[in-house]
Amino acid sequence: MAALLPLLLAAIGVMLVLYQRKMLTSRLPLFLLWLPSLINISALYWGLVYRLRYSVLLLPAVAIFGSLALSSEAAKRRALLLLVVVASGLPWLSWYFAKTNPEGRLVAGPGAIMVPIAGLLLFLMACVRQRYVWPLLVLCILGMQLPLLDREYRPMLVETMEHEFIEPERQEVMQYIRRNYDGSHILIDMGKQAPLVYDLGLNVKEFVYNEGGESMWNDALKSPEKLVGWMCTEDGDAIRERMQIDPAWAAGYALALKTEHFSLYRLKH
Repeated sequence: MAALLPLLLAAIGVMLVLYQRKMLTSRLPLFLLWLPSLINISALYWGLVYRLRYSVLLLPAVAIFGSLALSSEAAKRRALLLLVVVASGLPWLSWYFAKTNPEGRLVAGPGAIMVPIAGLLLFLMACVRQRYVWPLLVLCILGMQLPLLDREYRPMLVETMEHEFIEPERQEVMQYIRRNYDGSHILIDMGKQAPLVYDLGLNVKEFVYNEGGESMWNDALKSPEKLVGWMCTEDGDAIRERMQIDPAWAAGYALALKTEHFSLYRLKH
């Protein structure tokens, strides 16, 4: 999520820490900065794709380990050379995968040509002037703005816009709740509708949900009329599935609003 070249620079910092064993003890706590990324990789492996956005927590590790790699002129020169070599090799790797496996994941991005050319020019300029800090920083910035791989390009923005088609329906649901909310709890699947919870502007304690509030959630699943006055469901969420399994479960609620993907229910009086 921090783009390929800065991430590579951070990896160089890790290798430098391991190489300078005399300072390993004092720098060992810095490895804790990588834990958020490892947790998110595990979450992705188990299918919790929406946690992808939290990988930006890797940025402190990138910054700190990258700075360790810049501790000497020789390290700066080697780091810049390695980044240029990697940037120059990835387009060829993308071409190879395109020939051998058209469905391969290494698809060349907008920086596949510009970044290697810029990297080579920056490296030659740095060798002439014997100054490597600014060329290295410029190459990292170019690597973030012109990603080498297509699927690397602004993944957070892509994820944010993924559900843009459903936004008008979501706004309709929120407006209805704001006009008619009576202070009673709202049952909602936080895994599917967390953005709606936050955008409504109500206190989170007004909701009964299934992530971090399992006790009330389980009680609501047993007898919803005792705990919640509203149910907000979306196609494929846990509440909709429960209604499909047992249609009588929500018999005490009337349909207040229906859109193509959302259904809002209100407790009958």
